[in-house]
Amino acid sequence: MFFERQAGLESKRWRLVIRALSWACRGYLVATLGLWLVVATLGDRWWPATLFLYGPRWLWALPLAALVPAAVVARRWGLLWQLGSAAVVVAVPVMGLCIPWRFWLDRRPSQFAVRVLSLNTQGGGVDTDRLAALIGDTTPDVVALQEQTGFPEAGRDWRTDWHVSTSDGLCVGSRYPIESPKQMANVVPGVDGAVTRVDLVTPAGRVAFYNLHLETPREGLAAVVNRRLGALAGVPELDEVTAQRHAESRVMSDWIAPSDGGAVLLAGDFNMPGESVIFRRLWSRYTDAFLAAGLGFGHTKFTRWFGVRIDHILAGPGWRVRRCWVGPDVGSDHRPLIADIDWVGGVE
Repeated sequence: MFFERQAGLESKRWRLVIRALSWACRGYLVATLGLWLVVATLGDRWWPATLFLYGPRWLWALPLAALVPAAVVARRWGLLWQLGSAAVVVAVPVMGLCIPWRFWLDRRPSQFAVRVLSLNTQGGGVDTDRLAALIGDTTPDVVALQEQTGFPEAGRDWRTDWHVSTSDGLCVGSRYPIESPKQMANVVPGVDGAVTRVDLVTPAGRVAFYNLHLETPREGLAAVVNRRLGALAGVPELDEVTAQRHAESRVMSDWIAPSDGGAVLLAGDFNMPGESVIFRRLWSRYTDAFLAAGLGFGHTKFTRWFGVRIDHILAGPGWRVRRCWVGPDVGSDHRPLIADIDWVGGVE
């Protein structure tokens, strides 16, 4: 009788454990879907979603390390389907995993190809020799540098056949002639972002090329996470910084818009990931090169604990992105972003 009672208790406890595990797996799947919805609709609009947008998203995958082994030990194989679905949600929309399926489906013939390299050089702190070696290995046609006042060592390391335009920390180097440089800077009071335009005179026609460096959200984010200010004391500052960044992007996007009737390329440090409401509202009319033809997460800016993809190469109508990838560390806290882009329309 005693042993039967013990066996009954053990069986009841086991059923409770299984029930708790089942609820935990279901709850995790629902939470991941909810997180996806929040980030997609409220990132750069509501401060908790904004913190997550620029924070370490890999933390959301940690529950899998406990739930998957628990489901295997319990032999609840149906729970693995739920956890697998949650893992896909975490990897793709939450963490931003990209698969280049768009290029696989596009078989239009190319009329003209250009390779673009974009890099924030961290105030010129980049290792010039490593950057020169990267440019020598990848042979881009256009190089867009941010926080860079000149084309470093162009004559000695990168040959002499480069055309260069620099203004206000933005530098464009091109193997094609450059004409009609224009610039817009400090478009919003208190905001240091800038954008420059050059016309690239290619064998196939003119291409309007824009090099951008938009305002960083760093100060607003730091105000919220700084514990010395007290709980939530920095939220108004973050909201103010976000409003300034939104206004800056709106003005710059409107300035670029008249070029959209021709061949248009944009590159630079946008200081926002593609899931940002600001980015999707004002820059999504262009094709994001890594989203279209990159493989992986494409992190271009790194801290000690995580990376984010805030640098972008964008293509206007008529372009098809064939390939996009992140280059190696060349001494900046940003990584180079490189894209092969085909013109499949008609250059004016």
